[in-house]
Amino acid sequence: MEKNKRSNLDLHVRYWDNNVVKTFYVGSQFLGLSKASDLCKHLMPYIENFGFHNLLQISMDGPNVNWSAYEMLAKEIETQRFQENA
Repeated sequence: MEKNKRSNLDLHVRYWDNNVVKTFYVGSQFLGLSKASDLCKHLMPYIENFGFHNLLQISMDGPNVNWSAYEMLAKEIETQRFQENA
């Protein structure tokens, strides 16, 4: 990746509304060169706000750091779901 290239995290939410899928843009974070832990740190407040029980999918564009972030988020979400059901 080039030094000057900036990465950003765009958050969109999709949901069903009367048999129609609707999408709205929530926001963006410009992260620069970031690690998986940085992505998780920025995503968790959004996920917590919408509720872990409402999360169905996390989409990404493929770089390895996204897969690491996905694995971190999956562990955190599972922990939170377990605590909600306890």
